[in-house]
Amino acid sequence: MAGVPTRSCLPARSLAEGRATRPSSVATPADQARATTPTSEAESPYVPRLHNTAMTLILAMANPSYVLQVGDRLVSQKWRYASGAIRNQPWEELANKALVYVASDAIVAISYTGVAYINDKNTDTWLAEQLDSEISRGPLSALRSGGTERRVGIGAAINQLVVSIDDAFTTTPIEDRSAGLTLQIVGWKWRGRNPYEMPIVWHLINSGDDGASTLVERLPRYWGWQNGQCRLDAIGNRDSKPLADLTSRMSGNDKLHADFVQGEMVETIRAASALSDGTIGPNCISLLMSLSTGNVRVCYIPESSAAADYEVFTPWLIAPGAGVSAPSRLTAGLPVMHLGGLEVSFERIHPPDSFGSGGMSHLPRK
Repeated sequence: MAGVPTRSCLPARSLAEGRATRPSSVATPADQARATTPTSEAESPYVPRLHNTAMTLILAMANPSYVLQVGDRLVSQKWRYASGAIRNQPWEELANKALVYVASDAIVAISYTGVAYINDKNTDTWLAEQLDSEISRGPLSALRSGGTERRVGIGAAINQLVVSIDDAFTTTPIEDRSAGLTLQIVGWKWRGRNPYEMPIVWHLINSGDDGASTLVERLPRYWGWQNGQCRLDAIGNRDSKPLADLTSRMSGNDKLHADFVQGEMVETIRAASALSDGTIGPNCISLLMSLSTGNVRVCYIPESSAAADYEVFTPWLIAPGAGVSAPSRLTAGLPVMHLGGLEVSFERIHPPDSFGSGGMSHLPRK
């Protein structure tokens, strides 16, 4: 990919001046099973709640040539001991936190940090159902071509998410929403027949506090992209030194190839993972929406390059009225999917020498 003619790279900070996005903690439903309280840390811990406490890390880059989002795939569990000590352990090491959504006037990547479950469903699944109500009808509705759901503009889709989050949190016990929820929505928006007209960066933020409403933060229509500027954005563990180092490396860099930025983001997430006490995962998924191709590239980037580790994992792919694909595990060949007039390709960093036999299967969830 050709270099991006950037004049400056704006730092990763809140979209509203002076407002920091809320760090994420992930909580399970209230009926999460509990083990017997241990008498010492040496014994089996018990779990009063499930939390992704030290936050995930989701990074994005928006500029005039492409929009890129990279995030980890770990949901962790907070184990609380009778001594009062707390230890974090992986709960879902390959949990999906990403969605690709095709609106009538936009294509966006959506990732979240915060509560892991809403209304007893994985948060990504719950979000998908708000964007396409047919998904809730059963497994076959989550992997299909076509559909009767009407495709709406991105503004209407965002409004639906805001209303749904507020409604869900109103009826959710405080202990199961105290982590809050932050969505990072990045992609391209257009008017009329001029697709991929402008790169967009939005946040939806609900603190989870009693009476809290979901806030919508977004960059202005002309935030600098028209002058060749780029935007580095982050949600989750935004106070980490690796993120500060990434911001420093990106500032003033005029050779921001998509693959270079993807690699820098992955290394930043893995550096944060090493410092996070097991609450940020090293396995990443990258979603690239390029102006030059007009399509979507999904890249799975595992920590291990071992030949036996051959799976490729996908996010939600949602185009109401055109098709839906739930998070899946791909083996053998890497297919190209067509979704709402777009081509979605799949790649993997460190591909094995041979994929062997396999196919496509639904990703099991906890």
